[in-house]
Amino acid sequence: MRKPLYHASVYGIIRNNSWDVLVAQRWEKASWFVWRYQIPAGHMDGQETVFEALKREIYEELTIWVEETDVELKHTVHRRFEDGREYFDFYFEVNSYTWKVQIWEPEKCSDVQFVSPNKLNEIKLLQHDKIALENIEKQIPFTELFLKNNQY
Repeated sequence: MRKPLYHASVYGIIRNNSWDVLVAQRWEKASWFVWRYQIPAGHMDGQETVFEALKREIYEELTIWVEETDVELKHTVHRRFEDGREYFDFYFEVNSYTWKVQIWEPEKCSDVQFVSPNKLNEIKLLQHDKIALENIEKQIPFTELFLKNNQY
């Protein structure tokens, strides 16, 4: 039996007053699924809590400071890749923020915009983000995904 190795990522679902979702487009220098849109996210670096990772990633990508009282865990995804890597993804709704939309990591991102929930199918949103948002809407707290790379 193999010893499992898990990775963890945190996601910040940020909405505007119209309930549109903030997404960022990965650009050609990104190493994974270039030109796809995604919810602002990042890996946990280790030796940090899930909330500490979320706070760090939201600041690194968007220069937004969030407090633990400003976020709510909405969904968890267990993802497995074809190469055997496995992730646990924690999706948080960011309930309070002050921010002007702009790109803070130009080496990774080419566009940041708010998209209406009913128009998310019109952009190339990463599949696990799309499924997570759909399940959040349905109040389903957990998803398991075992997608092939070409399904993302």
